[in-house]
Amino acid sequence: MKKRLAALLLAMLLVLALLPGAFAAPELILVCTDGVFQQSVNEDNMPVFIDGALYIPYSFLSGVKAVNCVYNSSLRQLLVYNLDYRMTFDLAGDQTYDSAGELFAGKAVWRGGTVFVPIKLICLKFGLYFSYIEKSSANIIAPVARIASESPSVDDMPFVVRNISTMKAIADAYAAAATPSGDDLPPETDTPPVRPPEPQPDTLVYFIFQGEVNEYTAEILDVLARRRISAAFFVDTLSALDEDVLRRIYAEGHTVGLYADLEGLSEEETAQTLLRAEEALSSVLHTKTRLLSVSGGSETLSAAQVELIIDMGFRLWDGNVYDTSGGSSAASSAASINRRLSASGLTKVAAFASEEDTAAVLERVAAYVAAGGFSLLTANEWDAPVNSIREVR
Repeated sequence: MKKRLAALLLAMLLVLALLPGAFAAPELILVCTDGVFQQSVNEDNMPVFIDGALYIPYSFLSGVKAVNCVYNSSLRQLLVYNLDYRMTFDLAGDQTYDSAGELFAGKAVWRGGTVFVPIKLICLKFGLYFSYIEKSSANIIAPVARIASESPSVDDMPFVVRNISTMKAIADAYAAAATPSGDDLPPETDTPPVRPPEPQPDTLVYFIFQGEVNEYTAEILDVLARRRISAAFFVDTLSALDEDVLRRIYAEGHTVGLYADLEGLSEEETAQTLLRAEEALSSVLHTKTRLLSVSGGSETLSAAQVELIIDMGFRLWDGNVYDTSGGSSAASSAASINRRLSASGLTKVAAFASEEDTAAVLERVAAYVAAGGFSLLTANEWDAPVNSIREVR
């Protein structure tokens, strides 16, 4: 009886092993970006069809020169952008939208420890080339998702023929990795496999500097360079302005925005002030900015001023972490800021002015942030701005 039962179980195992897809790795789909095939493909980053749309890991887009990607694990938002356009894939909010506020049905998904995006939608919105080459002949080892910054000069089939050896090498490596040896077989267990958890939110910190660029700013830049920190400088271009230091700020890769006192101004006066400030910045750096921070915070603005500012293309940033110690010493000022950084809440914008002891305060705060494992970010034009009125346009 025992022998018959054992034989029956063995037969069942053999049948299961022969079933299509049993214990098999996902079908290989090759990805080619700007003429270069993605080499490191495995079960976790394999492109996949969801509701008829092809999804690829967002990291594969790094091979496309015409777009950039930034994933904020704390906010669970992926930004795909270039100079002309940007799309935000908001996993936390389960939505996708662009810089004009248009919503899209194609959403990012969390899969195998990474973020997957609908590649055809991205190519359509950014004007990229996309084709999906089916496995329709012996020349095609596996389907190919072909993505390029512009329409390629070589058609799909000749391109495949030219790259047969590369495609075969990737396919062979994938097959070898997907076929476990006897020593690699997982132990028998009733416990299902566990995926790594999604990233948990941590505290985001931005450093911004508001007001004059003066004789103290160079020391601040020295601290930032030594600590390898990128920051945002909101500059009062209509007041004291050390042009050489402003050029250094820009040359060292820091973000430059405008800082202005707009409280109580009419819409016309607000527009004139911002245009003059922007012209002064452009005369030194030959560039424009979309970033704006106002004296007293954005809550001092009228609703009409806010709408005007947004219509002019600016994005409002406020600090929400300041020194409340009374400025008795650099150590006490830094301690005050550090306490506020550690308070509850996700996103902190530590705001500094360019003053005599700012460099010493910054040195202590930067050391605290590094030791505390905070996520230190740089305010950029494509980031959702942080301000007291929750205006994110």
